[in-house]
Amino acid sequence: MTTELVNANEGVQLRLDGGWREVDAAGAVLAAVSGDDTGSGFRPSVVVTVSAIGDLDLESWAAGTRSLLADSLQEMLLLDQEDVGLAGRAGIRHLLSYLDDRGTELTLCQWMTTEAQRGLALSLTCATEDFPELRSVGEQAAAVLTWEVTQ
Repeated sequence: MTTELVNANEGVQLRLDGGWREVDAAGAVLAAVSGDDTGSGFRPSVVVTVSAIGDLDLESWAAGTRSLLADSLQEMLLLDQEDVGLAGRAGIRHLLSYLDDRGTELTLCQWMTTEAQRGLALSLTCATEDFPELRSVGEQAAAVLTWEVTQ
């Protein structure tokens, strides 16, 4: 089963294979949750956001995002960061872990890119114990995501 997610206003399109279903999420242009029971008790999600970033370049926006996450997520730990491609542009991928309010260890894998004073972030969030199984979902999402920036 394939789930097609489209936000024509933001020019974003994403395809997810497997048991994902589209949901509304505050601040997101696209969002989906897994319909599969992972056994961890945490429902994995894939979320795409588009933000006005002014004159910030990719590295500055990514650094600011990491700082905001560190201030808002309990026991956040940056595990990895690398330069990647996303939606046909230069991008950055962050891999980090943190604890939710119940003490569940979560993993956030986030891809980011910029264009025309806008920043796009694609995020996969899941229980850390589920990440080895779900990593490919995020990688595939990053590979097929398209973004046609509208002015």
